[in-house]
Amino acid sequence: MIVRGDYKGHEGKVTSIDLSKMRITIEGVSIKKTDGTTRPAPIKPSKVIITKLDLSDKKRKAIFESRFKRRESS
Repeated sequence: MIVRGDYKGHEGKVTSIDLSKMRITIEGVSIKKTDGTTRPAPIKPSKVIITKLDLSDKKRKAIFESRFKRRESS
C-alpha cells in the first residue's frame, strides 16, 4: 500500500524492483505519457508499506523466520 505521494492509497503487487535506482513498480500504478501510452510509475520504497508477504519461496521464508526469532529473543 502506498502511504505518501501522488499515488497515496493505491494497493497492488510489487511487479519489479530496480536496485540501481532504488525504485519499485506496483501493479495498477502507471504514468500516462504525452503520446497516450502508459508505463509503470517508479515509487520509492520508503513511501510503501508491505501489507502481505509472499512466503511461497522456501529460502525467503527461512530468512524471515530466522530474523523473527532473533527479534523475539532480544
